[in-house]
Amino acid sequence: MSQAPLPANAPNLDPITIEVIGAAMASIVEETGEALIRASYSTNIKERRDCSTALFNAAGETLCQAEHIPIHLGSFIGLVPHIMRRFRVEDMRPGDAFIGNDAYEGGGTHLPDIVLAEPIFIDGRIVAWTVNLAHHADFADRGHAHIYQEGLRIPPVRLYRGGELQKDVQDLILLNCQVPRERLSDLRAQMAANRVGVHRFQALCAKYGAVAGFAPRTRIKGSFSRRVEIGDAQQFRFAASRMSFSSLRESAQRICYIRQSRYSTPPSPGPKD
Repeated sequence: MSQAPLPANAPNLDPITIEVIGAAMASIVEETGEALIRASYSTNIKERRDCSTALFNAAGETLCQAEHIPIHLGSFIGLVPHIMRRFRVEDMRPGDAFIGNDAYEGGGTHLPDIVLAEPIFIDGRIVAWTVNLAHHADFADRGHAHIYQEGLRIPPVRLYRGGELQKDVQDLILLNCQVPRERLSDLRAQMAANRVGVHRFQALCAKYGAVAGFAPRTRIKGSFSRRVEIGDAQQFRFAASRMSFSSLRESAQRICYIRQSRYSTPPSPGPKD
């Protein structure tokens, strides 16, 4: 299988269609997140909701992330590029799933955050990735002087190959857990959530054509960037219109005075009369 390039004959989507597809992607990650929470077994995921879901394009760039824990984006963004460096994209098949948690190899910010990623295929090509993260509390209650005390380090490895579980990899992970039955149930919930993401994204492409998996990834990003630039410019003009040059200068002087008084050493008190 190959990584899908942007088609040369991709139609020029109108802004309304782009917004509809973008909203549909946001709905997909929210649904996969709820599927993960409902199917999970541990209190840490089901009740604390310490998990996140996201969609990435074929190049490993973020398309959207569910509004669960935004800081988990830092645990997502490195995994897909690491997977593509470690494994040949041409050898990937539908049903493949990769697991990882090591912060130095594209995984989570700490070892309890285990990430599962699955490629999404359309017409034999990877058009996107569905990714989720869940905090497995079983990795806690250990030393934290260095990363080797935090738990088992998992580089990006295949957990499923063509839909078939790689039981030796799973057994290695579970053997290093204190409550393996709970971990197994949560890993299955993560896998089920990714399957929801795959089916929903493929249905989106079936409705709007395969272009839903290609063109919006650049046009949505471009549209968002333009919106941010316009918003920043408008905000600056609004602020500038309400402040004269003298008031700006006074504000800058006041900030400098505060900084100097905060970091300078106070003078010693003089002798009393």
